Amino acid sequence: IGSGNMAAAMVRGWVAADASAAARIHLTDRGSGRASELAASVASGEHRPHVHATNLELVAASDVIVLCVKPIDIEDVLREISAGVEPRHVLASVAAGVQMATMENLLDERVPVLRFMPNVPVEVNAGTLVYARGRAASELVDAVLAQFEALGTIVELQERLFDAATA
Repeated sequence: IGSGNMAAAMVRGWVAADASAAARIHLTDRGSGRASELAASVASGEHRPHVHATNLELVAASDVIVLCVKPIDIEDVLREISAGVEPRHVLASVAAGVQMATMENLLDERVPVLRFMPNVPVEVNAGTLVYARGRAASELVDAVLAQFEALGTIVELQERLFDAATA
């Protein structure tokens, strides 16, 4: 959800690691057209990201929901999609400064939440991503972490250490 600079860097990184990944990526934006532009820029043959008109459409079509929106928009987006987010999903946020408790309080308590802090080199699979796990567990979490590992080095940290790590 979101197709700004960090989302674009992550999408390009995933596609660079595996061109067929493009066909498994779903994108939205706030009506800017950036999702369609991003999809077109990484498309290769039949491998093209799916662009959805609404965030709820994306949620219905996805197992993993990556929140790539500005921190100020997180609560509004989570309220918008909360009815569609189920324990079968994993929610991964890259919104700087938004704590997991904020996200978990707006979702079903059984929805696994991951918080990531990536950097721009994820675009060339050389990023460093710190992450923390939320309260809910899921067998999908390890698969999600493997996908993020394609972007570079992932390092698990306690959430309270994120500010120091990103500084």
